[in-house]
Amino acid sequence: MLNYKQIVTELSSIAYHHPQIMSFGIGDIDQATMDVRTKRAPQYTRMYVVPGEVKLNEHHIHFDFSIIVMDKVNEDQSNLPDIMSDTLEICKDIWTIFWQHIHHTMVTSHKN
Repeated sequence: MLNYKQIVTELSSIAYHHPQIMSFGIGDIDQATMDVRTKRAPQYTRMYVVPGEVKLNEHHIHFDFSIIVMDKVNEDQSNLPDIMSDTLEICKDIWTIFWQHIHHTMVTSHKN
């Protein structure tokens, strides 16, 4: 079972290694368009994670995270279809990589 820090580390690693993601952040939604460390606008395409509710159950902990992938839209919105398509594909990549990591972690932990 992964803990909170491991989940955040894995999401950060996914962002760092994804060829289209240029910056990663985590925190309150109000900070999504500001890099907290540099106090400047982040590079786009940006992956941002908003932690949500944590539920403690008898045999596991349930973490809620909102993962946002965002990019800059031209003033005339001419690139909107491309951005919508690209960010959806990036979201699919994030989900696939994260799911594979969790599955691998679970299989490995059951073997030990």
